[in-house]
Amino acid sequence: MTVFVKIAILATQVSCPESKRVDNFSRFVTKGDIQMLKGKKYQGKVVDAEKMLSQCWDNMQANPMATFEKNKVFGRLCLRTTLHLLSKEKSGRDTTEFANLQEIRDAFTEDLKAMPQQHQPRCILHPRRKMLCLW
Repeated sequence: MTVFVKIAILATQVSCPESKRVDNFSRFVTKGDIQMLKGKKYQGKVVDAEKMLSQCWDNMQANPMATFEKNKVFGRLCLRTTLHLLSKEKSGRDTTEFANLQEIRDAFTEDLKAMPQQHQPRCILHPRRKMLCLW
């Protein structure tokens, strides 16, 4: 399995719904799901997802918005991609169903356009003489 797909799976595990946690451990993406994605049947989809995530990462890095906002949008892309690959879109945090990876990529592009551009942080002096910057 490839790097960006592994990151997407991890992001999905971290942001799983409360109903899918048992003893504070995520049970949303199971070992069986990972084995399924490693199978020959899904190799084409996994490679396509890796290419899409890699290209979106590069596009995102060129965007002038704040880092936090970029990570938030990319995390949403990772979540949607993993849910689509596993066919678990209805049970995830984001219940939007997408027909293919191109629709997910288009939603990512729209999310990037909708985010505000980067602005200068507003800094205040903390009582202990440390600078605190608010975005």
